[in-house]
Amino acid sequence: MNKREDGYRNIKSGITFINLFDEVCIKKNNSMIIQYSGTFKPPQDFFEDCIIKKTLKFLNLDNKINLEINIKKNIPIQAGLGSASSNAAALIKGLEKLEIIKINKDYKLYSQLGADIPVFLYGKNALVEGIGEKVIKHEFPKYFFLLVKPKIG
Repeated sequence: MNKREDGYRNIKSGITFINLFDEVCIKKNNSMIIQYSGTFKPPQDFFEDCIIKKTLKFLNLDNKINLEINIKKNIPIQAGLGSASSNAAALIKGLEKLEIIKINKDYKLYSQLGADIPVFLYGKNALVEGIGEKVIKHEFPKYFFLLVKPKIG
């Protein structure tokens, strides 16, 4: 891992998916609403400049469309488990299902928004390189995981 001028580090890493995820529900609405719920719901205004707002801005949809976006937080915030990036990817996929956007299949484009977003759009186990924008299909052996999240950190 070497540090780049943009502050990111070049990495080579394996990403595997486990049965732990936030639930993102998107529907058209007459006003813009972003709500969090669930076990790991952040404090009010914790995400004032959240990945959801950044994603809408990145897609040039901020102030152009009204949606109700409900996110049930099942992944602890700031735990390094990719919840923000996976939520952004879920939003992008949801907007395509609602026929609001067409996803650019060159997932590297979305790394400008978040380094992990391309692998979450890909949605399968993979090796990632660069800052995470290079996604390479890879099958891993079956692993078992134990996740521990202390109250601090």
